[in-house]
Amino acid sequence: MFSFQGLSKIQELNSGSSKMTPKPMIVEMNKSEETKKKPEFSIFKESRTNKLSVRILLPGVVSGQEVELDVGEDRLILTSKHYLLDIFLPLRMDPTQTRARFIRNEQVLSLQISIVP
Repeated sequence: MFSFQGLSKIQELNSGSSKMTPKPMIVEMNKSEETKKKPEFSIFKESRTNKLSVRILLPGVVSGQEVELDVGEDRLILTSKHYLLDIFLPLRMDPTQTRARFIRNEQVLSLQISIVP
Protein backbone atom coordinates (compact mmCIF):
# COMPACT_ATOMS: atom_id res chain seq x y z
CA MET A 1 0.00 0.00 0.00
CA PHE A 2 1.24 3.47 -0.81
CA SER A 3 0.55 6.94 0.51
CA PHE A 4 1.19 10.27 -1.17
CA GLN A 5 3.32 12.86 0.50
CA GLY A 6 2.10 16.44 0.62
CA LEU A 7 2.12 19.07 -2.09
CA SER A 8 5.25 20.63 -0.60
CA LYS A 9 7.34 17.79 -2.09
CA ILE A 10 6.02 18.62 -5.56
CA GLN A 11 6.79 22.29 -5.01
CA GLU A 12 10.33 21.41 -3.91
CA LEU A 13 10.91 19.36 -7.05
CA ASN A 14 9.55 22.12 -9.26
CA SER A 15 11.54 24.94 -7.63
CA GLY A 16 14.34 24.61 -10.17
CA SER A 17 17.18 24.32 -7.65
CA SER A 18 20.01 22.23 -9.11
CA LYS A 19 21.46 21.57 -5.63
CA MET A 20 18.34 19.79 -4.41
CA THR A 21 18.15 16.02 -4.48
CA PRO A 22 14.70 14.88 -5.63
CA LYS A 23 12.71 13.15 -2.91
CA PRO A 24 10.27 10.37 -3.66
CA MET A 25 6.67 11.48 -4.06
CA ILE A 26 5.35 8.05 -3.10
CA VAL A 27 6.53 6.30 0.03
CA GLU A 28 5.82 2.76 1.02
CA MET A 29 3.88 2.24 4.24
CA ASN A 30 5.05 -0.08 7.00
CA LYS A 31 3.66 -3.59 6.88
CA SER A 32 2.10 -3.04 10.34
CA GLU A 33 0.06 -0.09 8.98
CA GLU A 34 -1.31 -2.27 6.18
CA THR A 35 -2.60 -4.97 8.51
CA LYS A 36 -4.53 -2.79 10.94
CA LYS A 37 -8.26 -3.46 10.87
CA LYS A 38 -11.16 -1.06 11.24
CA PRO A 39 -13.00 -2.13 14.40
CA GLU A 40 -16.77 -2.39 14.62
CA PHE A 41 -18.32 0.61 16.32
CA SER A 42 -21.63 2.31 17.02
CA ILE A 43 -22.42 5.98 17.64
CA PHE A 44 -25.61 7.31 19.20
CA LYS A 45 -26.59 10.91 19.89
CA GLU A 46 -28.29 11.33 23.25
CA SER A 47 -30.72 14.18 22.67
CA ARG A 48 -31.54 14.92 26.32
CA THR A 49 -27.87 15.21 27.40
CA ASN A 50 -26.44 16.56 24.13
CA LYS A 51 -23.71 13.89 24.11
CA LEU A 52 -22.45 11.21 21.79
CA SER A 53 -22.19 7.65 23.05
CA VAL A 54 -19.60 5.64 21.19
CA ARG A 55 -18.90 1.90 21.61
CA ILE A 56 -15.88 0.44 19.85
CA LEU A 57 -15.43 -3.34 19.82
CA LEU A 58 -11.76 -4.30 20.19
CA PRO A 59 -11.44 -8.12 20.23
CA GLY A 60 -7.95 -9.13 21.34
CA VAL A 61 -7.27 -5.93 23.28
CA VAL A 62 -6.91 -6.79 26.96
CA SER A 63 -6.20 -3.35 28.44
CA GLY A 64 -7.06 0.27 27.79
CA GLN A 65 -3.33 0.99 27.88
CA GLU A 66 -3.04 -0.74 24.47
CA VAL A 67 -5.24 1.93 22.88
CA GLU A 68 -4.42 5.48 21.84
CA LEU A 69 -7.40 7.80 21.46
CA ASP A 70 -7.50 11.30 19.98
CA VAL A 71 -10.76 13.27 20.02
CA GLY A 72 -10.85 16.53 18.09
CA GLU A 73 -13.63 19.00 17.36
CA ASP A 74 -14.95 16.92 14.46
CA ARG A 75 -12.75 13.83 14.36
CA LEU A 76 -12.17 10.67 16.37
CA ILE A 77 -9.00 8.61 15.91
CA LEU A 78 -8.28 5.33 17.68
CA THR A 79 -5.11 3.33 17.16
CA SER A 80 -3.79 0.16 18.69
CA LYS A 81 -1.49 -2.66 17.67
CA HIS A 82 -4.18 -4.24 15.48
CA TYR A 83 -6.79 -1.51 14.92
CA LEU A 84 -7.12 1.85 13.24
CA LEU A 85 -10.32 3.90 13.33
CA ASP A 86 -10.46 7.41 11.85
CA ILE A 87 -13.91 9.03 11.77
CA PHE A 88 -15.03 12.53 10.78
CA LEU A 89 -18.31 13.54 12.39
CA PRO A 90 -20.69 16.28 11.19
CA LEU A 91 -20.90 17.66 14.72
CA ARG A 92 -18.71 19.95 16.78
CA MET A 93 -17.42 18.06 19.81
CA ASP A 94 -15.73 19.29 22.99
CA PRO A 95 -12.61 17.10 23.38
CA THR A 96 -12.08 18.38 26.93
CA GLN A 97 -15.45 16.93 27.95
CA THR A 98 -14.79 13.36 26.82
CA ARG A 99 -14.99 10.38 29.13
CA ALA A 100 -13.55 7.04 28.07
CA ARG A 101 -13.50 3.69 29.80
CA PHE A 102 -12.32 0.29 28.64
CA ILE A 103 -14.62 -2.57 29.60
CA ARG A 104 -12.13 -5.42 29.90
CA ASN A 105 -14.49 -8.42 30.00
CA GLU A 106 -16.33 -7.18 26.86
CA GLN A 107 -13.21 -5.81 25.13
CA VAL A 108 -15.08 -2.58 24.40
CA LEU A 109 -14.02 1.04 24.59
CA SER A 110 -16.97 3.16 25.69
CA LEU A 111 -16.92 6.93 25.14
CA GLN A 112 -19.15 9.81 26.19
CA ILE A 113 -18.36 12.95 24.16
CA SER A 114 -20.03 16.31 24.75
CA ILE A 115 -21.40 18.10 21.69
CA VAL A 116 -21.02 21.86 21.39
CA PRO A 117 -24.44 23.42 20.70
